[in-house]
Amino acid sequence: SMSSEAQEWQQMARKEKSYVEYAEASHFSMQNMQAPNFTASLEPVTVSEGESATFKVDFIGQPNPVVKWYRYSFPVKDSKDFKILTSDTTSTLTIEKTCADDAGVFTCLLENIVGAAKSSSNLNVVEAGQEYIMEASTRTMRTMKEMNINEGDNIRFDIGFSGGDKSNLEFTHDGRKIEESSGIAITVENEVASLLIEKANPSHSGLYECIMRTEGGEARCQVNCQVTPAASAS
Repeated sequence: SMSSEAQEWQQMARKEKSYVEYAEASHFSMQNMQAPNFTASLEPVTVSEGESATFKVDFIGQPNPVVKWYRYSFPVKDSKDFKILTSDTTSTLTIEKTCADDAGVFTCLLENIVGAAKSSSNLNVVEAGQEYIMEASTRTMRTMKEMNINEGDNIRFDIGFSGGDKSNLEFTHDGRKIEESSGIAITVENEVASLLIEKANPSHSGLYECIMRTEGGEARCQVNCQVTPAASAS
């Protein structure tokens, strides 16, 4: 059985014009068929700007899965900047010369006629000369980010970090710690911390801060959020 998330990605991949038609099912005896599965998932990668970065996965699947790479939800194609090498059981994505803009969440999707699987992780690019702490394991984000949303929308912050886990993490709203409750979820997966607030209202406006504490110190990322009230019924 395939996770609903993998199914969602599969549907997205189907919309691409370059959709790869699978080998005819008749070539394979049913008993040998096997849905794709990762034997080695994506691991987070941290590099200094200008260095090369490589993501690697190992997998099984019969017939051999088709492999697709994404940055966030955008397909990454084999090119001068992004080298993709795929064999029957392994695939690598190499960014020859990273720049700060390459940072983000990368996903590898495997598909064959039996099923699909996905693995995601984070690329951290440490900018040259940028002040960072905790021996570059977590970057300080000194720039304030602005976010404007409408009442009733979801507020979602995705923050990449390295060298910590959920127990080291705290989200605050105007200085008060945010606790998980119905409609408020905090998740950490593969070095991406996410805060989701469902159906925001104007009381959710204010300064949000993500604080990551490890033995080396702490790093903070701030987002100023403005929730525009829905027009009141006259």
